[in-house]
Amino acid sequence: MNNDYLKFWRVIRQYIKVKYGLTQSDLDVLLFLNSEGYFDKDKFQEFNEILSWDEQRFNHLLRDGWIE
Repeated sequence: MNNDYLKFWRVIRQYIKVKYGLTQSDLDVLLFLNSEGYFDKDKFQEFNEILSWDEQRFNHLLRDGWIE
């Protein structure tokens, strides 16, 4: 059986964005952070070099409970 789950990514991505009020960038960041475990503001700055993040996104995700 073929486990080609990524073919549904577009539908799933749109559903998540609408249901939770996230932007594509927010979702990208959360997916990246999912495997990172604990991080602090200094580590966030390291991530900033990898992904295009901004201070407002960090504060928004923190405020809305997506990150602690």
